[in-house]
Amino acid sequence: MRAQGLDYNEIAARLRVSKSSVSLWVRNLPVPERLSYEECRKRAAAGVQRYWESERRVRGSQRAREVAAAAAEFGSLTDRDILIAGAIAYWCEGAKNKPGRKYERVTFMNSDPGLIAFFLRFLYTAGISRDDLVFRVYIHENADVRAAQQFWLEVTGTQSSQFRRPTLKHHNPKSPDERRRELPRMPADRRLRQPRALQEDRGLGGRRHEKPSA
Repeated sequence: MRAQGLDYNEIAARLRVSKSSVSLWVRNLPVPERLSYEECRKRAAAGVQRYWESERRVRGSQRAREVAAAAAEFGSLTDRDILIAGAIAYWCEGAKNKPGRKYERVTFMNSDPGLIAFFLRFLYTAGISRDDLVFRVYIHENADVRAAQQFWLEVTGTQSSQFRRPTLKHHNPKSPDERRRELPRMPADRRLRQPRALQEDRGLGGRRHEKPSA
């Protein structure tokens, strides 16, 4: 490994020994030629990649344990729990009233399938029929519109007839955020044909200002 140009730190890391041991083993070997700048960058990048390949697995396992522990602590959600959590989700991601324009329908937008699935559960718990839902996908024009539509159709478990024509976002080449070109899916808009859920949500929302009873 020394003949291949690896330094003490790299050899120690690969063999999982101390740097002093490596020094003792290779002290009589000729010093390898100095690596070029490009080779140093290449090896550094490879080292970082190896580190994160291992670290991601460790963090992923830890995250899974924490999620499982949290789920076990919460237990099963009651209808009341679902209604409260759904109302909070709508305050964060739902359409809001604005001066001069009142919203009399539920419009919820998000790109997280898990959150969308939960919000649908909230609507069903509130007594909203699946048939009263309509959907619209918002997506960049250079993405796979058909695949995105099919993706959200499977997530929502509804009929294709409930999906309106997708809204395409035109790419702005002057935008500094080039990552937008990579987005495969954008939020799916959930709207209701009737305002019943909106009134129930507002009723729950109004209670957040109540003072706790003594």
